[in-house]
Amino acid sequence: MSLDEIRKSIDKDAKVRADSIREEGAAEAAAILKDARAKAAEILKASKIEAQKDAERIKREQISGVQMEISSMFVNAREAVLERHMQSLKKGITAQLTGKNLDKVVGGAARQFTKFASKNEMVVRVGKKNAAIVKRLGYQPVSGKENDLSIESNDGSISIDASPNGLADRHAPEARALLASKLWKVKD
Repeated sequence: MSLDEIRKSIDKDAKVRADSIREEGAAEAAAILKDARAKAAEILKASKIEAQKDAERIKREQISGVQMEISSMFVNAREAVLERHMQSLKKGITAQLTGKNLDKVVGGAARQFTKFASKNEMVVRVGKKNAAIVKRLGYQPVSGKENDLSIESNDGSISIDASPNGLADRHAPEARALLASKLWKVKD
């Protein structure tokens, strides 16, 4: 074989081998690309699912936060309504306990006093305006401020505030709960 033929043969073998390597490389590159596309699709799908879960979680958290804020605003509004009406409610209770019902208040407080001491030790501290009611009921009045009404022992060791204002203040929590139950039909 001549040198030229050997060179052509080597060139031909090299070309065939190069073509074969190119085909193998192209096939391998295609397989790698196919595998990479499949992995990318899986990653994308997993990312979308995770993003949807995160979006749902964030949405639930935001809804929960908004619901808590609404609930807080609702409670504050109810409290404001109660506060707005409590003064007039206490005035109404005081008015009901004054006048015609004052003799019942004095009688009830006197009965409470007798649980702690004898009736002989009792005095009723009252303002001038209500002293006549106390005398009419047979109790000993002692001069006090105009809005005073307290049942006391002679020595001052026992004292029961029976003033309409004091009773209204003392029973304000029950009145508030009753008002709330009437306004919003809630049970305590």
